[in-house]
Amino acid sequence: MLATAVARVSLRHCRADGGMTSRQICLRFRSIRFAVGVVTPSPLAAPRLSYWHLWTDSEGISHQTLCTFKAFTSAPLNPQVAAQWSAPLIDEGNSFLTSLPVGWVGEWHENRVPKWIFVLSGAWFVESMDGERHIFGPGAFSFGGDQGCRRLADGRWGHLSGQVGDQPCLQLIIQRNDDAWSGALPGAFS
Repeated sequence: MLATAVARVSLRHCRADGGMTSRQICLRFRSIRFAVGVVTPSPLAAPRLSYWHLWTDSEGISHQTLCTFKAFTSAPLNPQVAAQWSAPLIDEGNSFLTSLPVGWVGEWHENRVPKWIFVLSGAWFVESMDGERHIFGPGAFSFGGDQGCRRLADGRWGHLSGQVGDQPCLQLIIQRNDDAWSGALPGAFS
């Protein structure tokens, strides 16, 4: 059974000392860190978050695999706050917000570069070339690493995606400025 923990996410400006509190994403010009509040069986146990990893196999077919992100450490992010669980994602990269309007569909395509996609509100779906389809709502996130897919005779290539429901889907996208995430297979972010 898959249990999903949903965290409320808020965007704030970083303080000069780089501090942030739990349940917020801190964006910095050249560095991105995030902290997520998650209910765990014990305050001493590190959180384990599940995400769907979209990837390309050696035959050029995209797939989706459920993985666990567990590279959290417990430490205060500055001396004025209590320890919290956090996991740095990238040192150099970029991030942006995107809003998929009601009815939006991204026909079959590859992600231009590998990226993390966090759903802040609304919902969207991703369908991989193998026919697997997942719907992601608020608090869900996935990794889009389907570069290098081959086009099939029926037009499938990379993935098909689209907005779901009656409200736009607001997303936070995080991507690197290098090739470090290229070709990352499921489990690479543990």
